[in-house]
Amino acid sequence: MNRACRILFCCLLLFANFSRSAIPAASHDEPIESLTTVKARQDEVAELIAEREQAQVAGDQAAVVKLSNRIVELDLKLCDFDSALTYSKQSLETAKSLASPELLVDTLIVSARVHISRAESPSALPLLQEALALSLDRRYREGEAHSKEQLANAYFELDARDEAATINEDALQIYRELQDKQGEGHALVTHGYLLMMANKYAEASQAFKDAEVIWRGLNNPAGVAHALLDQNLVAMRQGQFQTALVFLDEAQRLMVEKDAEPYIAGKIAMSFGEIYEAYGQLDAALSYYRESLKYYRDGAHDLRAEVDASGKVGRVLARVGDYAAAKQQLEQTLAVAVQTKNDLDIGRCHEDFGRVWLDASSYESARTEFLTAISYYTKSKSERPLARAQMYLGQTEQMLGNLTAAGVAYDKALRFFTKNSDYTNEAALRFGLGRLA
Repeated sequence: MNRACRILFCCLLLFANFSRSAIPAASHDEPIESLTTVKARQDEVAELIAEREQAQVAGDQAAVVKLSNRIVELDLKLCDFDSALTYSKQSLETAKSLASPELLVDTLIVSARVHISRAESPSALPLLQEALALSLDRRYREGEAHSKEQLANAYFELDARDEAATINEDALQIYRELQDKQGEGHALVTHGYLLMMANKYAEASQAFKDAEVIWRGLNNPAGVAHALLDQNLVAMRQGQFQTALVFLDEAQRLMVEKDAEPYIAGKIAMSFGEIYEAYGQLDAALSYYRESLKYYRDGAHDLRAEVDASGKVGRVLARVGDYAAAKQQLEQTLAVAVQTKNDLDIGRCHEDFGRVWLDASSYESARTEFLTAISYYTKSKSERPLARAQMYLGQTEQMLGNLTAAGVAYDKALRFFTKNSDYTNEAALRFGLGRLA
């Protein structure tokens, strides 16, 4: 999976936060996605807090839980993960004291979503497993679907993609059975990402198109923008940059307020950066990557997306010859990646370091970094970045004069890219092999 796919992979963490609340509120039943500005969401939170205090005074604990869960949903939209965690803990404690299994299921799911958004998926798993078991026991199909959807997201975060695929398929079927279009749309997006990681681009593109139809029918601009950006990624992977720009332009026009949707804003800037980098316009690419990093880090507070954008900034700094700044940037990136405990992210940082050393003609250091990246990619079963790292390793060995080793590395990479269409990387590979001939 390439770096852009990693961003879309990370999208699963925040994309669920762009949906309506799955938890009924006492007097705020309008879909959360209808609140399209930061101020509207903040005003809603203030009203909910006041109502929650009134419910506490009245001793209506069920209302307290429902209002707290709605506050958590809005905090997730506002990317205020600390506040979301505080309210979710209080809500879960209260829900466990009530004789309402369905409400407990809903609260367990919301609490798990908070942990997933905070890059704490291991903490989310037991909550979701409890929610699923209780849903099955009570024959609560909505709870079963939501539990499985979020379990798929948690497994996806942990690179347990086989588990994610199986349980997401279950969620998708239940949503269709219940005629829950919102849930179906989310499950389709996850399905598309899994297909992309399996290098099935035509099927992935269709899943994203199906999701787009659903979001348009639900009048969900954020969902439509996400679906367009997903299709943009497929187009870029196939070298169809003009098509990608069409998707990006429409997604950008759907933005009501960038600060209200920092993750989408970051994805748009990231995609523009990748296109400009592909065309060799490095100053423009660097500007867009820095913009993307700002939205991911300061707005969305998403560690994994931050790692991706920060790595791109470091990589382009090296390409324009500022190796000292590139090294400093990537050291910061690696420190954040280690926090995620994700082999793919850590491997990506070592690959970026390798590319910096390669540009700086420090070939021994580059080889060490590429070999480290390969080991992490192998552990995470990430075939596309593994092939890409093999390609750069081949180039490094070639520059060191180790032509046999270079040929072996190139051959490993080419075997993957000839079976799995990748316009940019295959072209670079064939150029390197041509120099060996």
